[in-house]
Amino acid sequence: PWATTQPKESLELLRTQFATFNPKSVTSAPFFPDDYDPENGKLCKAALAFHQPIELFDAAAKRKFIEELRTATTLYFTGGSQNRILKVYEEDREIATAIREFRERGGLYVGTSAGTAAVPKMMMTGKLVELANGTDMAVVANGLGFLPPGVFVDQHFIQRGRFNRLRNLVLQDRSYIGIGISEKTAAIIGEGGRLEVIGDSQVVLYFYDLSDPTGPLTEVWLSRGAHFDLNTRTLIKPSAIKVKR
Repeated sequence: PWATTQPKESLELLRTQFATFNPKSVTSAPFFPDDYDPENGKLCKAALAFHQPIELFDAAAKRKFIEELRTATTLYFTGGSQNRILKVYEEDREIATAIREFRERGGLYVGTSAGTAAVPKMMMTGKLVELANGTDMAVVANGLGFLPPGVFVDQHFIQRGRFNRLRNLVLQDRSYIGIGISEKTAAIIGEGGRLEVIGDSQVVLYFYDLSDPTGPLTEVWLSRGAHFDLNTRTLIKPSAIKVKR
């Protein structure tokens, strides 16, 4: 729940939603301390007073969470601010190591909104830079690193009209690929780089054909049931509209 400023409310809502699938258990990572604001970089009072390194969580609560990760099957990150997620990942090496080990043993990572944005090696921070043509491009920073370098992810994509900020990012380098995920929709990405779309809306991809060194940027809209190979940049199963730009 690190992305949200309302962790208790978020946790209760998720428990209700997850109950549909009859999970063995739904438990939470420890919450941020009330007097620490990771979004603005403010230290908790104890750290300021004694000039100690920041300890975000109670030691016992953190140990319990790390133990639970060793047997968990799914790790779910809520919406909010992806920058808060990365604050934990960068400042708490024990938790970061536990999450990496969870992924290495095949644990399923799921994220909504900020939890989606945090997944790539380089994530969108939510900040924008205006280009000379008057359109915006996303500002990126270190992410969780669960996708290959050069794969960027944006969320609330169609609903919030975020086409330019992702498209302009991909235009910077022909090796980049952008994945724009809309609301009520998921992009399931397997270990082999195969992407499958489920849900009610669409996933929009921006990429270059690497076999054509001078070809234009390609835009693909993937609907429910579509499969796409991110490694070869080819459509495996239809339900897509391709647009050359």
